[in-house]
Amino acid sequence: MLVGFGEATQGVLPLDAREVVSLVCAAHFGSVYATQAHTEIAMKLKLLSHAQCQSITAGEKAEGMSEELWDQYLRAFGKEGTVGLVHYVALCTWTSIALNAADVTAPGGKDRDT
Repeated sequence: MLVGFGEATQGVLPLDAREVVSLVCAAHFGSVYATQAHTEIAMKLKLLSHAQCQSITAGEKAEGMSEELWDQYLRAFGKEGTVGLVHYVALCTWTSIALNAADVTAPGGKDRDT
């Protein structure tokens, strides 16, 4: 049975941390679909604003995100959290690469050039 992103890290990584990781990985690999999907998830769950998502995908600290919170994402989450984070980054990386290989566009036909 395949484990979804949420189930793989539930209880190990905070939901907002998972969405930040998702956005960073999607942006790094240029996966428009994953970037849009996780922006929508983060906004729907009121974890991040659209502007914060845009900043994160641009590789910048999101406006309104405290330095302390930002630093927490840059530090290890302890042994279990670090393993969970590595697993989650690997899943996000694989997903972004697979979406690019299949040339999946974002809903509405958006692609990397727009």
